[in-house]
Amino acid sequence: SKTGSGKQDKYRQGENPREDRIGEEYIRGEHIGGKDISIRRWWELTEEAGEDGARMALNFSVTGGSMVPTIRNHLDMVVVLPRRRMPKVGDIVLFRKKNMVGDYILHRVLEVEEEGVLTIGDGNLTTDGWTRMEDVYGIAAAIKKGEHTLDCGSPLMIFWGRLWLRLLPVRGPLLKLFGWIAA
Repeated sequence: SKTGSGKQDKYRQGENPREDRIGEEYIRGEHIGGKDISIRRWWELTEEAGEDGARMALNFSVTGGSMVPTIRNHLDMVVVLPRRRMPKVGDIVLFRKKNMVGDYILHRVLEVEEEGVLTIGDGNLTTDGWTRMEDVYGIAAAIKKGEHTLDCGSPLMIFWGRLWLRLLPVRGPLLKLFGWIAA
């Protein structure tokens, strides 16, 4: 059931063996003086900076395959901005689950309600369950794939995100067909 409302989850929820767990490792924050900082410290700095904190980007490489095909394990960089608005369906968000001590997850929003979001990895077949809004720290602004940078707010990326969510019923066969998961 969802946090706060008791509403039943209409999507399958379960263990996702391919979760992108970012953890408390140190990451490169290009807009924070180029210093290596933890995600927790990044969030504190953005809060302390007030309005200026909205521009403090967090750049990191994701480990894990749960966001394939959109984000490739150790190959793509993600630029995340602090959450200063309600996430929308299709957004990729950085969040922390209370039952996963020290771990941060980067997954796509499937549903939004005032008190939380329901997320799923692009390479997963089950949801993560509901996450409280106060545990959603950032929203992906861009994905860097080699020399190319994809703006997550562009019409193409918005279309891709919503299309991939709509393809959830056939996601398993698609992932196998294109070799994104082992057959």
